[in-house]
Amino acid sequence: MAAASKKSSSTVFVGNIPYGTTEDQLREVFGQVGKVSNFRILYDKDTGKPKGFGFCEYEDIETAMSAIRNLNNVEVNGRQLRVDYTEIEKREMAAAGITPANVNTSQQQQSESNAVNTSQQNQSMKELSLEQIFDMMLQLKSLLQQNPEQLRSLLLSNP
Repeated sequence: MAAASKKSSSTVFVGNIPYGTTEDQLREVFGQVGKVSNFRILYDKDTGKPKGFGFCEYEDIETAMSAIRNLNNVEVNGRQLRVDYTEIEKREMAAAGITPANVNTSQQQQSESNAVNTSQQNQSMKELSLEQIFDMMLQLKSLLQQNPEQLRSLLLSNP
């Protein structure tokens, strides 16, 4: 049962998929936030035509959450994709008394108390080029893979 819960947590729902879009094209789009373990578009069993939605599975929950935050409403072949938690995940969160809007409530409260620092950090981020931001993200990803506890401490000490 634990494996099923982990699988659902690392899988995201993808809706509003244009009918001519291939799984390979979507793997490329969703690969922008992390390694895609599996991508599947659902097809109508009678007609064989795509239903316009599918599921993207990542190796970990954090990458799936990043996809929801960063790829929702991204345009692919003229349509904006809808990226969200799966229905199973939504039910599990509801049973635990968690809604997607309040998943990070304590982090949001801490951020509000550091509003001045956040404003300064935002200004600093705006001054970075896309290449610098990408490089920083690669370094964070590398740190996450090599020493997740060190990254956690770094992020907690610098909200």
